[in-house]
Amino acid sequence: MKRKSDALLGTFQTAEVTPPSDNSNGTVGGGNGNNSGISTFNSGKKRNKLIKSCSFCRRRKLRCDQQKPMCSTCVSRNLMTCRYAEEFNKNIEKKAIYGSHSTAELSKKIEELENKIRILEAEKNITSSVSSTYTSPNFPLSSASGCGGSTNTSSPLPGGVINPYADCYYLQLKHSGRSILYGPTSMRTQIANSNWGFVEKYKQLWTKVKVERNKWKQNNKRTMRRDLSLLDESSWEPDSLIKQICNFLPSYDKVLSILDEFFIDKTCNEINIILDKSKVKRDFLDYFMPGKEILANGERPIVYILSNAKKNYYKAAVILLILCLKYFFANVPAPVEKFFTFLNGASRAKVFYIERAQMLILFHYHREVYSFGGDGSDLININQSLFTTTTTLGLHLNIRETFKDQEEFMGSMESLENVWFMAIVIDYNVSSHIGKPLLINNFYLDEQQDYCILNSQSKTYEGKLKRYLKMARRMLLALYDREMFPDLKVFSKQIISFVEEELGPLGHYTDENQTGEFPLRETRILSMALGLLLSFYALLHSVLKSRNIESKNNTFQLVLINFSVIVNTTIRCYNIDKAIYPEKFDASYPHLPPHMALSMSFTAGLFSKTLVFFCSLIYFKMTLFENGICLSNDMEIGWSDLTRITVPLDKDLSLGTAMNLYTTIFDRLFTAGNKELIRTMHRSSQFVVDLAIERTYRTILGNVIEFRKMTEETWLAQIKQELDPQSHHLSSDLITESDKQRQNQQNQHQQNASSVAPTATPPMIQTISPTPGDTRNQTRSQSEIIQMLTDEFWTNYNSAWEELLDQSEFSTLFNDYENK
Repeated sequence: MKRKSDALLGTFQTAEVTPPSDNSNGTVGGGNGNNSGISTFNSGKKRNKLIKSCSFCRRRKLRCDQQKPMCSTCVSRNLMTCRYAEEFNKNIEKKAIYGSHSTAELSKKIEELENKIRILEAEKNITSSVSSTYTSPNFPLSSASGCGGSTNTSSPLPGGVINPYADCYYLQLKHSGRSILYGPTSMRTQIANSNWGFVEKYKQLWTKVKVERNKWKQNNKRTMRRDLSLLDESSWEPDSLIKQICNFLPSYDKVLSILDEFFIDKTCNEINIILDKSKVKRDFLDYFMPGKEILANGERPIVYILSNAKKNYYKAAVILLILCLKYFFANVPAPVEKFFTFLNGASRAKVFYIERAQMLILFHYHREVYSFGGDGSDLININQSLFTTTTTLGLHLNIRETFKDQEEFMGSMESLENVWFMAIVIDYNVSSHIGKPLLINNFYLDEQQDYCILNSQSKTYEGKLKRYLKMARRMLLALYDREMFPDLKVFSKQIISFVEEELGPLGHYTDENQTGEFPLRETRILSMALGLLLSFYALLHSVLKSRNIESKNNTFQLVLINFSVIVNTTIRCYNIDKAIYPEKFDASYPHLPPHMALSMSFTAGLFSKTLVFFCSLIYFKMTLFENGICLSNDMEIGWSDLTRITVPLDKDLSLGTAMNLYTTIFDRLFTAGNKELIRTMHRSSQFVVDLAIERTYRTILGNVIEFRKMTEETWLAQIKQELDPQSHHLSSDLITESDKQRQNQQNQHQQNASSVAPTATPPMIQTISPTPGDTRNQTRSQSEIIQMLTDEFWTNYNSAWEELLDQSEFSTLFNDYENK
């Protein structure tokens, strides 16, 4: 009997082609890429068959060495499949596999459907290890198990693997010895596991982007190694660190006004909920000492910062971080940085105060808004410290009972609950960005308890965010559980249902004229949902090889929606700041205006992940030749509608449409505000990197498209001459055949909406009947033509690529947003 997990994998259609290896030196090879952590899957059980040869060798009467998964004959001929009778769990006739009209695929499909039936029957008796199913107050989500798509099973996949995603990772190794491990939902893992030649192109052009980034850092005196660089700075100052901090602080009265503004400023509403305003004001009055002298403006300076008898400097750290958010912005003074670094690194048991947890949350928020690193790796240590602090404090318990009558020392019950809630949010974000298991597991967050912070029916922003986390956390927990198979297709449907039901019409986020129709903060929830959905699509594509028309359409659709959300959010925040803070757009103002900085936090990590996946997919599609010789059909502009996440089964989102929408969406950034928006974005390191990467990837795609078209035109002309001159209009015949095939696929979608669409098969070149005396080879095979096209393409492309990399001046890519 076939393993249950085998059958589960059988529900996903595998790709029938493998991309050529690009070694960037003008040759085409078949070497293996770096696919660290990705499991491979072999065929099912062996059957004792008298015929050992594969179907191709059997039909052609060739010697077959019976190598698995492909014999050497099929490999040498660049065939896409190599079928053996033993792949089937049925006693089928030889002619079903080896005959001229094979019914093997039909037999395989019957077997898969029977396995699906067995699974559905067996799942009735399966109890999930996850406690309950996510349910929105507005709609139910059906699932076969408690995790909404995760299936417990004692039967491992081939190789003993039950969960094929758990060990999908990328280890970034630096020459210096520094290394970071990224998991399955990370952007870097998606790049590394693509294995399509795009990785090398990404690395090569990233070196050019780094030049521009380093120029910006040098001009703005910024570094991502700020913590470690503090050790090199001179310490000649005679005063203590506390006295040095005071030299950079605004006046005593100014700080009081900043604290008041912090608690009423709408841009800070997400983060100020973790603090008790009266307690913060009391701590400031108790520990920040004003001087006796009066400044020229009539205000008093701050001359010293006290602490209590237990040396709890975390009270002061909370107030200093509020100043970082509202006064220093990205330019935090070195003594203040040293202060945070010391307090964060203190490891004694005497440091576990509620103010330490609040400091870590504010510290995380400041980095996310003003210095997010693109992949979120800068936030790993903060999350680790926050997890240890909150659970050691006991915030995962029933807060209102545990800390009853402790408001004077701990703050209000609402602020304590929000500290724990923000710890859950940060833990989720780090897990999603970096690909690490959640630190706050079911032991610390028991949803069955009435006091669980995520049990909310509120229709507010906080209520929606809690319901999203309740759903999405279960998915991440299942993704890293080696004892169950997480059904990412079911998870994806649940995320889509949540977005549609909880966050309102998607057009409010993707239509530039409707972006004011929803609360701005809900963009964060949408970005979190779309980012996780994109990770699932990427895993289905790279690990389970789900590469059919339906998955292609939905992936392109999601990517374009993500781009629209990012661009529209940036422009919306720019317009808000322009109306409220026009003075902050003056050339002398060095920081991002408040809402534009907030937009960085809303879409943190989504831009890089989306752009990488989109460009690698197009690179894969354009360089693989898996859809036949002519690409012109797929470059036509056709159906497009960004008001829904999924594409209807009777529609096709062409490559040409996707490229056209992609460029149109991003070009809006360069026209909004007569380039004032771009000049303002240039104040942020992350904005500069994002824009540079976008220009870099557009360069990659432009080169791929150019040489793909060139190759097609050259070979179509040559093939025309080789075939019978009477068979004119060859390219039209090819396109017509491709049209027929696409129509057949769409008809199949309509007949059975629940089935998975088959992977597109290349159209065959029509053979020509030989004329008397004609000795030319009239039967050039499809694989031979595609191989010739592939060789020609890579020869031309790699040659031009080397010329691009050798350019001494690469900054022309970034001229359109230079701050002149």
